[in-house]
Amino acid sequence: MWDYAQSGLEKCRRLAASRGVRVTTEWVDVTKAKWPEAHFDVVVCTYLHLPAPQRQAVLSFMASAIKPGGHLVMEVFSLHQVQYGTGGPADPTLLYHPAEFWFSFSSWRIKHWYWGEVERKEGLYHNGTSHVIQCWLQRPED
Repeated sequence: MWDYAQSGLEKCRRLAASRGVRVTTEWVDVTKAKWPEAHFDVVVCTYLHLPAPQRQAVLSFMASAIKPGGHLVMEVFSLHQVQYGTGGPADPTLLYHPAEFWFSFSSWRIKHWYWGEVERKEGLYHNGTSHVIQCWLQRPED
């Protein structure tokens, strides 16, 4: 598991240990990471909020790092989240518009797509009705 937040890595290790699961964690800045070409079967990305140019670059890196036939699963706050006040960036430029996904994933198979409201109870700062984008995409076989 990659994360920029040490607290995220620690939480992952605790949860894995409590469930008897082995996990490797690594502190990584995904904007500077060396993404291996066609390496991962699955990439799961949750709540990665970056300025638009970095966001598009990282989405492209993710796309190239997933093996043909592999999957991308994401949940991020949408551009409507600011008005909800239930967590996420207060800066709307850090939030996603659904069209952004088509720049990097236009040829991918859509297994699941959702843009709308969800209820989240994820601690003090992410609580209540939120507006998200969820996707599960499959890279085409080459």
